[in-house]
Amino acid sequence: MNRIADPFPERSVTSIKIKPYSHRLTDQILLRDEARRIRIVRASPELWERQLVKFSSLAEAVARALRSRGFGDPAAILAAELGIMALRVASGRLIAEGNQKSLRELVDEALAELQAIAAA
Repeated sequence: MNRIADPFPERSVTSIKIKPYSHRLTDQILLRDEARRIRIVRASPELWERQLVKFSSLAEAVARALRSRGFGDPAAILAAELGIMALRVASGRLIAEGNQKSLRELVDEALAELQAIAAA
């Protein structure tokens, strides 16, 4: 079988150098868009009710996943519900005036606060 020569040997996979990408602009756009979405949802009783149903469904799914990994009740339910509560608190902080943190950072902060309370 004849092999075809690579016309661009300098572009081989092993020679590709990937530069670190700055996500600053992307993160700012996502932060703005997510904050806008949360404001809209919270301003509408119908949309907020739907969001609460989604949070509840997500908590049930997380609890199911924890159970499948060997965690029993009530630990699975408690962990799932507290995780969703941290998400709800973080989403409220996301839309606060002057916030520059991502939703992920705010969820991490809420969980750290919860951990500090539990340790006290």
